[in-house]
Amino acid sequence: MAVNDIKTAKLVTEDRVLAAATAPQKINWSVLYMNQHLHAAEDGWRKLIRNPLTTLMTVIVIAVALALPAAMLVLLENVKALSAQWHNNTDIALYLQLNLPDDQARNLLRQLEQRPEIAKAKYISPSQGWQELQQQISMPNLMDSLKENPLPGVIIVTPKAKTLPQAACKH
Repeated sequence: MAVNDIKTAKLVTEDRVLAAATAPQKINWSVLYMNQHLHAAEDGWRKLIRNPLTTLMTVIVIAVALALPAAMLVLLENVKALSAQWHNNTDIALYLQLNLPDDQARNLLRQLEQRPEIAKAKYISPSQGWQELQQQISMPNLMDSLKENPLPGVIIVTPKAKTLPQAACKH
């Protein structure tokens, strides 16, 4: 081999090495993305540890900001439940003797309905009260454990609106 051939081969090899070194390399974006996020997380933790009081105050502010709407939602639901049960009328429940016969209870009901200060009166028999209680309570085992109906008859009396202030003044 001649000296010129050696020089030419050397130049060609150097050109290939130079071309390989300056050629654009393929970038792995996912690795770059993860490295940047890892660096940002490490930097964030360092700053949090360096300033513990500021970190604590920030956590408290965020906790309060998240807790306030949740507390307001719970309060609103409770107010809704209470207002659904709230009646504008004042009702008086008259509990009758435990084994009072139905005909005596209905006689008392008629007498109450004739009074001028009573707007409305309604009789609920012990069996009706038992059925309503079974619908409202979600414990069937409790209801089944009772051998007999322990509820008395009830008369629900609604006084007229104009008699309420008078009754309040008397007491």
